[in-house]
Amino acid sequence: METLDFMVKLPLTASLIAIGTAIGVAIATSPVFAISIAAIDFTGDPNSSPSLDYLDGFQFTVGTSNIIVDQLGYYDARQDGLLVAHDVGIFLESNQQLVVSTTVPSGTETNLSGFFRYVGIKPTILFANTTYRVAGVSIANQDPFTYDPTGFSVNPAIIYKSAAYTPNTTVLAFPSSLDGGFIGYFGANFTISATTPVPFEFNPVLGLGILGGLFIAKKISGKLLKKGKN
Repeated sequence: METLDFMVKLPLTASLIAIGTAIGVAIATSPVFAISIAAIDFTGDPNSSPSLDYLDGFQFTVGTSNIIVDQLGYYDARQDGLLVAHDVGIFLESNQQLVVSTTVPSGTETNLSGFFRYVGIKPTILFANTTYRVAGVSIANQDPFTYDPTGFSVNPAIIYKSAAYTPNTTVLAFPSSLDGGFIGYFGANFTISATTPVPFEFNPVLGLGILGGLFIAKKISGKLLKKGKN
């Protein structure tokens, strides 16, 4: 009789294990999406000014965790397209070496977010507790630059330090000067990649599979029980 009870319970137990495994796999394989969040942002630019031959950007320190930079961008004052292309790069402060760079082209084909137009780059790691400078090439009498914007905010993954610049140049290089009297020279910006898991949602197909499994297990158990009584 004990053997019969075991045989009756076995299909149901197996079905429950299979169902649990299916749910676990469904949760484990739920997709994860990457989103890009600006390093700095602002809501207004009352000091937007005619451009000069400058490198415009800012100094920052990465927080307690490494970050991944996935886009470099340049300030679009009117949000209607850039007049000329702008080289943008991030430099390691300790040795002034270029870490990553790209060119943000003229026009409106690039991704506009807030007051910046961005170009995707190969994801680049910036290391925790390390200071960098980001800069973009400004061309005289072309796209405006700005400073001391209103509604200024900083991505919590970094610490904003100072405005950074180099005057009288149109060649991308380490921005050699700092100016703590202003909030940034924009200029350059970048985005930080963050992953967001998609919450598990019960799938109707999975639900039908579970019900089907329970139904089959019940049928098998019933047949075994009936056979045992005979």
